[in-house]
Amino acid sequence: LIRMLLSMVVFIGIGVGISILVAKRFTRPILDMVSSARRIKDGDLTASISVDSDNEIGILQSAFSDMVIS
Repeated sequence: LIRMLLSMVVFIGIGVGISILVAKRFTRPILDMVSSARRIKDGDLTASISVDSDNEIGILQSAFSDMVIS
């Protein structure tokens, strides 16, 4: 019984760790765009965004970057 409980705790810990890493992977680009949008709002038109991926977030980053350039 103790081995089973210990195994459950270990697997739950691994699951939580993986969840945190995945969440950071998705939220970091969005937070970068928020930061750039605030800089642009304050008048800094040199703010840039790097496109990190080809998924929906990358498409949004690219569109945001194109909007800033034009």
